[in-house]
Amino acid sequence: MFLFPLQPLLNHRRHVEEKLQKETAALQQQLSAERQRADALCHSLMNHRQQLDSMQRNGDNAANLLMVVRHLEHLASEVSRQEETLRRAAQRFEEKRADLIEAVKQRKVIEKLKEKAAQVYQDEISKKELRLINEIAIGSERSTAYHTDRQKQADTGHGTTSARAGGRDNRCRPSPRGR
Repeated sequence: MFLFPLQPLLNHRRHVEEKLQKETAALQQQLSAERQRADALCHSLMNHRQQLDSMQRNGDNAANLLMVVRHLEHLASEVSRQEETLRRAAQRFEEKRADLIEAVKQRKVIEKLKEKAAQVYQDEISKKELRLINEIAIGSERSTAYHTDRQKQADTGHGTTSARAGGRDNRCRPSPRGR
């Protein structure tokens, strides 16, 4: 069974990546909300400017015009603050996104190492299996050759036992004539 020695590191990098994904998603939602608020303020500012133009054309009294002008100034400062808030939110989002991209790269590096280590492990297993199969095949061939040689020896009478001597080996006994 393949055990990757850097698995704890890979698990940690995956955890960091998941955390950054959640944080990036939250910042993206925040950025979207800030954009919507900025758009709403800009839209309100344009509407109030049109209202002021209409009031000036109709010759409305100065008090009403002054009230609308002050409201426009307030809206313009809110738009300015919102644009700054939006800029900071976009900057935080981009920084977090860059962190996420870096975390993905780091995870992928470890995953590539794992894939390579798994391939090396699988290659070693395949080599061992092939060696074992070869040893079994060679052992079977030797066994077959051994039995074939034994059979040939038995057939030709060159074996260690002689059928004429009743299955006894006479080479180690002194001959009865020499006594």
